[in-house]
Amino acid sequence: MAYPDFLAIEKKPTGFQFDRYTSKGKKVGSTWHESKADALRQVDYEFSGCYSDWHEMPIDAGTPIESIIEHLSVHRVFYRVLLTAGSLPSTMGAKVAEDVSNGFSKLPWNKNVFCFWEGDQNLLFLSAHHPYDDKGIVVGTELVEEIVKSLKLRYLDERTIKIIKVEKFRLNTNNAVEVDI
Repeated sequence: MAYPDFLAIEKKPTGFQFDRYTSKGKKVGSTWHESKADALRQVDYEFSGCYSDWHEMPIDAGTPIESIIEHLSVHRVFYRVLLTAGSLPSTMGAKVAEDVSNGFSKLPWNKNVFCFWEGDQNLLFLSAHHPYDDKGIVVGTELVEEIVKSLKLRYLDERTIKIIKVEKFRLNTNNAVEVDI
């Protein structure tokens, strides 16, 4: 299943429908719920609080999904997440940075990923733009997973990951940073 770029909860005559869409308008999941609160609990269950910006939109029954996505894309919010990882073998730092960059390139929801090894400080730095991670927790978890894969470890203490900064910003329709929020 593709990772959704947009979520929609729509009131139906018999309950609430929770749909997941890619930025191209392809529906990649749908579930029915008895109440809006149930639908929101499903969002939280599936996405662990990663979706934080909800926009109420009055929509006519005939509104094509492309129009909705175009409207939402104009207001697209991203979070710039900066993390570090310490306690890595210094001889493996550059390779881990390369492996993390390659791994993150396969995660379509992360944009503008930049990862490098700073040998003098014995730290791995990662910067990524993420559409929903307003606390840096999702990107941090993904970083741990990529380090574990790179070093062929069974486990990495998540306390080695430090969230340095999370900044919220919007992209305009040309995907250029429009304004820091």
